[in-house]
Amino acid sequence: AFWINLFNVMVIHGVIALGVRDSVKEVTRFFRRIRYRIGDHFFSADDVEHGILRGNKRLPGSLLRPFGAGDPRREYAIEDVDPRLHFALVCASSSCPPIEIYEAERLDEDLAISGRTFLNAGGVRIDRSGRTVYLPKIFHWYGNDFGGSREERLRFVAPYLYREEDRQFLEQEAGSLKVRFLPYDWRLNRT
Repeated sequence: AFWINLFNVMVIHGVIALGVRDSVKEVTRFFRRIRYRIGDHFFSADDVEHGILRGNKRLPGSLLRPFGAGDPRREYAIEDVDPRLHFALVCASSSCPPIEIYEAERLDEDLAISGRTFLNAGGVRIDRSGRTVYLPKIFHWYGNDFGGSREERLRFVAPYLYREEDRQFLEQEAGSLKVRFLPYDWRLNRT
């Protein structure tokens, strides 16, 4: 909960401090530039997301992990990564989840609520006739966090859907459905 909340604060603070007007894409390496000192170490937003919350996994498109073998920050990396963190991290864009405050005592429940909110607010679209499921772009960028195959990812999504017929459709047909990814809107979320 601490690291999720910290990431979200860092991003919002970064938008304000760096004078972002329309999109974090205006600032080169935005998620690397915003950094906070925690104890004896500095952490960028990328360090928090990929180094700690994702268990020191590579950023999409990167060859290297955030924390190298001798980096003392590795001790903070979470071993049992919960992919629902992607439903909680706010990157200040219109396509990211709504911002919330997470509490350690309620983290499991809070992440479940965030998953349902994010995925049901236009995050998942099902075209039964075309046998295609449209998922948020995070399922493309961080696909392996949600499962090693298309089928596992769809089965991961199914329990979060409000409509019973949608849940059953995904659970029963996951192995034979096509998956496409919705465009990501990097414009600032102003709501």
